[in-house]
Amino acid sequence: MKRLIFTSIALVGMFFANARAQIVPFNDCGTLVPGVTCQVLFQDSANLNWVLDTTGGFQLGDDVRVIGAADPGCFTICQQGGCIAVSSIALCVTSVGTSYCFGDGSAAACPCANLSAVGSDSGCLSSLSLGSTLRATGNPSVSADTIVLDGGQMPNGPALYFQGSARVSAGLGTTFGDGLLCAGGSTVRLGVKFNVGGASTWPSGGDPALSVAGLVSPGAVRDYQAWYRDAATFCTSATFNLTNGHELTWAP
Repeated sequence: MKRLIFTSIALVGMFFANARAQIVPFNDCGTLVPGVTCQVLFQDSANLNWVLDTTGGFQLGDDVRVIGAADPGCFTICQQGGCIAVSSIALCVTSVGTSYCFGDGSAAACPCANLSAVGSDSGCLSSLSLGSTLRATGNPSVSADTIVLDGGQMPNGPALYFQGSARVSAGLGTTFGDGLLCAGGSTVRLGVKFNVGGASTWPSGGDPALSVAGLVSPGAVRDYQAWYRDAATFCTSATFNLTNGHELTWAP
């Protein structure tokens, strides 16, 4: 299949946005799908379609991770739900482990009815009107550990990644700040990263492997979460929120 090129008309109309629309960080995997009046749209994990300002040379049907700035209220001719100014686009790597403790009403109640969208598999909504996500990619093996924790859809600022030895309330979590505390038991502080474009990863920049930092033994089941700053007046008087929880079973 030839590489897809946006029509000039789509590019011209792309970011005729409502001046009052809220621009929010975006970080999600999805699929490039055919549009009605535009050649290609990005369908995210919640099945919402977006216009991208670049496809990075990827083609229809490719599963890609898009990181950038989203304008849910923009207006274009493409008959979609919003626009994304892309800062990076790359093939998606399938997450390993199990995500749980979502802020969509399936777990404990979010503190101020700040529910995230069903299917987004994210935490309770932040002041960005997005639930934040935590996924893991790589190999959860103590002897060949390549695991990376990927945090997304958070405000720019500090995020503390931590490890727990158990799910809180059997995976339902409990209210904590503007979100839900999901990973508990014996906890290990892994480290703080600063979100750029709403996203960050751990380990990165010379950090030890996750299994080393977490003192993990073969056969161990460990839970992970990111606790991030959200200083905007939004929900409770707290200035923080959390991602969903994510669980890994470590092989030898």
